[in-house]
Amino acid sequence: MYLQMAAQTQRQCFRWHANAEMLLCKGVMALKDDWEKISDDLNSVLSPRVKITRRNCKEHFESMITKFRAGERAKIAKWVPYNFFIIQIGLVT
Repeated sequence: MYLQMAAQTQRQCFRWHANAEMLLCKGVMALKDDWEKISDDLNSVLSPRVKITRRNCKEHFESMITKFRAGERAKIAKWVPYNFFIIQIGLVT
């Protein structure tokens, strides 16, 4: 009996999917850095068996930004040759 109750109340492991990430980004845009309010909003919208903390929100948002910036740098590096920057700032004539 106890094991059945424990299985019913056990929280699921949360994975950030596209819809949750979109809600996180909208929350950050609307509420700036109020991570407590953002996590409360996400908890109210998402599954009740999942608990998202303010730390989860902040860390995942920072991770998303880091990945985005790295991707943008890779796109620029792919299309703009390295010596373009050297010539532009006048190191090579």
